[in-house]
Amino acid sequence: MRLLFVPFKVPLITLLFVGLSFAQERVTKEAKIIVVVNEKLDAVEQIELYASFQKLKEKQLEEKYAHHKFFLGVLKGTYTITENWIVPGKNTTIVMYTDKRFYPPDQFYRGDDLAPGDALNLGTTMAKVIANKQGELILKTE
Repeated sequence: MRLLFVPFKVPLITLLFVGLSFAQERVTKEAKIIVVVNEKLDAVEQIELYASFQKLKEKQLEEKYAHHKFFLGVLKGTYTITENWIVPGKNTTIVMYTDKRFYPPDQFYRGDDLAPGDALNLGTTMAKVIANKQGELILKTE
């Protein structure tokens, strides 16, 4: 039996680029996240997966995210990963623990003025405040 070798017509680099350029939507019951908040604007800039964020060293955090705060949270629903951050899908619930800061662990998020129904920008996604309890801000994407 003789095997026939057929070389690729499309360069491998092109296949890799096409495969890596699409974001993949994921569904989860619960994913640990880090909510990145700009200290100066007191606004959410992006959301990252806890596992990938945990790999960064303190110096990398300070260089990449000068003037930012990082809060622990949980995402329930759909999301896509684009570049290094998460874009929540529609009707996804995000719980931000305003009293659990990732680094440095000594400050809190000022969310006392947020009430149920208020809109909040999560970087590239808008969300509504569902509840604002002691140390827990619950959001739902639109």
